[in-house]
Amino acid sequence: MVRPLRALWWTFATITTLGYGDYTPVTPTGSIIAFAVMLAGIALIGVVTAAFAPGSSTRSAQRVRGATKSPVNR
Repeated sequence: MVRPLRALWWTFATITTLGYGDYTPVTPTGSIIAFAVMLAGIALIGVVTAAFAPGSSTRSAQRVRGATKSPVNR
């Protein structure tokens, strides 16, 4: 693999907090597949976080406005 592409691989592996690890892709095809898997993992975390965010922010906003009472104030 060309050195700039290899550097890009290690940069992305480090950004996704996978680090260097014991096993790394040897072929360019393996690196592309691993890159796709890392990207899918980041996307999955984003989707799960986005699913929970609206509910928690709505409850917080209602508490601030006084629309709901907290369990302490009941």
